[in-house]
Amino acid sequence: MNLFASMTGNVFAAAAIALAAGVTQADSPAVMPPAQYVLNGPLATGRAAGPDWAKSQPLYQAYPHDGWSQDYTAGSYFRRTEALLPALKEMGVGVVWLIPVHPRGPAPGAAPPPRIVPTAQFQSTSPYCVRDYYAVDPHWGTPDDLHHLIRQAHKLGMHVMMDMVLNHTSWGNPLLTQHTDFYKKDADGDIVQADGWRDVAQLDYGNRAVWDYMRDMLTHWVRDFDVDGFRMDAAGMIPQAFWQWLRPQLLAVKPVLLLAEDDSPRDYPAFDMTYDWSLQPLLWRLGRGGPDSPAATVLDVWLLGKARDFPPGAVPMNHLDNHDLNREDVLARYGDGYRAFSVLTATLPGRPMVYNGQEPYAPGDRPPMPIPDTPQKLRRARNYDFFRRLLNAYRQHPALQEGEFVKVPSGHDEAVYAFVRRRGRDQALVVLNLSARPQQATLQSDALPGRCREVFTDTRHDLTNNASLSLEPWAYRLYVK
Repeated sequence: MNLFASMTGNVFAAAAIALAAGVTQADSPAVMPPAQYVLNGPLATGRAAGPDWAKSQPLYQAYPHDGWSQDYTAGSYFRRTEALLPALKEMGVGVVWLIPVHPRGPAPGAAPPPRIVPTAQFQSTSPYCVRDYYAVDPHWGTPDDLHHLIRQAHKLGMHVMMDMVLNHTSWGNPLLTQHTDFYKKDADGDIVQADGWRDVAQLDYGNRAVWDYMRDMLTHWVRDFDVDGFRMDAAGMIPQAFWQWLRPQLLAVKPVLLLAEDDSPRDYPAFDMTYDWSLQPLLWRLGRGGPDSPAATVLDVWLLGKARDFPPGAVPMNHLDNHDLNREDVLARYGDGYRAFSVLTATLPGRPMVYNGQEPYAPGDRPPMPIPDTPQKLRRARNYDFFRRLLNAYRQHPALQEGEFVKVPSGHDEAVYAFVRRRGRDQALVVLNLSARPQQATLQSDALPGRCREVFTDTRHDLTNNASLSLEPWAYRLYVK
């Protein structure tokens, strides 16, 4: 049954948008989600999109921000990431997401093109200002270092995804002089900046030669470096026709994983995964934990809206943080619910992503926040064992990867969020107290798993209809059968 199909989806979608924008539940349309429902179509499908190897693989973004030891700037990003691989595998990570590896910004000593861009933007060294799509930036390491990292990941049964920036280039990219027709121009014939970013030049996908260039370049990284997938930056700014044309040509080389930095149903089926940008604002509001926080049922409004809009097999990337967010501000917004919300990212329909630096974080931490840059530091991080248990549960249980979603009434649905994921005989029960007060939950569902194990305490339980649980503030429970 797909109960959602009979609902007025437009109302739920509007409510989700209003809630994400910060409107309280009382201000939203007077439509309450049902106390119990089942999703077994969109989002909670029998077969998730993407290559078979990726279905059970949590993602990890390895971003070398300033919290890493400063000697990473001497070309050790690839080597340091490789050294972390065994500890990351133990933590449950399956796909390591690298930043753009290419040379950045202008060539040394170059001057900005006249009348195009101020010198400050021209000299940007952001990894997303690509100067040469075929080269490796020595700031991160050598091509041999990258080859070795990928080979070691494969030996461990892990995969490597590269970040690719196809919408724009740096103002120092040789394509600006070698192929001026690759770029958009203004009425005066000058190349224009990309929307919103003065430090990059806008490529023109109205020119099919750009399509061929990008296909050949991506194929190079798959064939010559054995890369397993790509995160496509600003994917929504590039015509969908390009992505639909590109996908089968990449898959003809290798079953790669394609992640869009976009949050739109239109990204499917060209992509296997998309960002989820709408979950974080809801969790920030829940994380306040006070009288002005919304009821936990806002998650139902959000989930039902997503299920209406997205096609079967869609895989949102569920995450609390990424490099585009201001970490010091963002993590604090989750408050004491940080771990409970992390559990949601691995148990709601979709696939979890952990951003490096989440492992040592605790509510109340302020910058500078250390980033574990050695296996020893990573294994000692306060959340390492928490993520190890959570991500390995995701890997080991098909119910969390592709199972249907069953909402479970708790008797206190305004504070307690409970649901079952199930696929065949495999089951997982999630119970979260999303409030700053203790709660006594009575789980009212025939879908409860019976004899099961709680993942974080490794204790045995027998949970059937009307099971009662005492939950401390911000409690999180994950029971698996």
